[in-house]
Amino acid sequence: MGAPRLVGTMALYVAAGFPLVWFLWETLNQVLSGQFDGLRLGGALAAALLLIGLLILLARSVQRWDRMDVD
Repeated sequence: MGAPRLVGTMALYVAAGFPLVWFLWETLNQVLSGQFDGLRLGGALAAALLLIGLLILLARSVQRWDRMDVD
């Protein structure tokens, strides 16, 4: 895989993951400050599941890229 394609793919993962991490971080800050909003906590659960799925896809992509470099 060429460097431009690798950088572009990584940029897509970062662009997809950044809003999820931001939302989870903001929700955690609110919960720690004593503000409980059930709807936001439900959204945070969905965001956490999406982020976990995205990280699994990222891990598989990195493993695939590593195998491509060795072969």
